[in-house]
Amino acid sequence: EVLPQGTGVSFRNATHIVCPTPPSLLGRPPYLMHGEPMRLINRTVRLRVALNGYTGSNQSLRLQFYHHPNVTALLPASGPLYGGTLVAIYGEGLTAYSSPWGRATCRFGDVPSALTVVNDSTALCTSPPVDAIQKANGGAKVNITIALNGVDFGHGQRQEQPFEFYSPPVIQAVWP
Repeated sequence: EVLPQGTGVSFRNATHIVCPTPPSLLGRPPYLMHGEPMRLINRTVRLRVALNGYTGSNQSLRLQFYHHPNVTALLPASGPLYGGTLVAIYGEGLTAYSSPWGRATCRFGDVPSALTVVNDSTALCTSPPVDAIQKANGGAKVNITIALNGVDFGHGQRQEQPFEFYSPPVIQAVWP
């Protein structure tokens, strides 16, 4: 199977290159689609590199395409500023990809935290502590996003949910 050529390739050093992947569209030519719309599909392909643009490498690596999971709810949807709240993330498609290196990540705003996928509809993540500026303001509302591969975070209404940090209550007196 031949995928479109990658564009925007940049060399990081002698052993690493970076390039965006083309979309994983249904692999049939348009004349065989019979009016059916093109759609994205989950699949695994072999990735080969051609430094001259024509001759591909002899060896290849597996590259897995998958749909971003949908995040539908959080429980709880808030926690204290000092972090440590275990948050259950509910949605669908959470097992669409399983990183062999355990890189599944959730992000509270811009702060990453390890993600543990329980099943296709549930994952767990622990809230990080909030920075000093947000503490001074008494809290913060951030979006939680997830990346099953640790890199590609979903954005938009179906891939993120709000989480609110709050100042914990202070007990000033106990009576009787």
